[in-house]
Amino acid sequence: CSSTTISLWCGFLCQLSSSTTSTTPSMWQPQRLHFLLLIAMIGLAQCNTQVEKGNCPFLFTDVAGTCYFFSSTVGATAPWYDALAACQTFGLEYGLPIGLAEVGTRYGCASPDVDLMEEVSRKGVDAWLGANDIQFEGTWIWENSKYQLYLSNNMWYPDYPSGGTSRNCLAASIFEMYHRRAYFMDYPCNNLHDYVC
Repeated sequence: CSSTTISLWCGFLCQLSSSTTSTTPSMWQPQRLHFLLLIAMIGLAQCNTQVEKGNCPFLFTDVAGTCYFFSSTVGATAPWYDALAACQTFGLEYGLPIGLAEVGTRYGCASPDVDLMEEVSRKGVDAWLGANDIQFEGTWIWENSKYQLYLSNNMWYPDYPSGGTSRNCLAASIFEMYHRRAYFMDYPCNNLHDYVC
């Protein structure tokens, strides 16, 4: 990063905040603006941060030796595809294959499954994870590793997935009646949720 890069980000953000058009293009709507501000923060943070095991970059959390970004840290929610795009943007920033978090694949570097799900529970919000059954109904595939998430996995909430073709994206959901444990649930992909990269 250079002072020129920082100046460009600051100039971009100042232009954004001083814009007074009467019609707001979709990319400048509040949720998109929030996403752009988040990316700006990551770009600035990258100047002084290296990705190393146990030494996570700014805004990332160390979970059993693996770095994860929890969007709840910055109050960001998004539909599943936008969450995936945000995670992939982190990957571009850091030169790593980053996507929505996977559980049980050991793809790349991953913490033990229970540690990640417990951290999601501690955060206390439903969060998108990286699997969907968009291509073939009932066949859940992790987006990055392309491994299958089997319906027999004990992390599914009882009797889920249950949404048929209307609920094709995976989130970890918190259930009070089960000691705030996080379970897999299927949701409509356009719902707004927090997410984990």
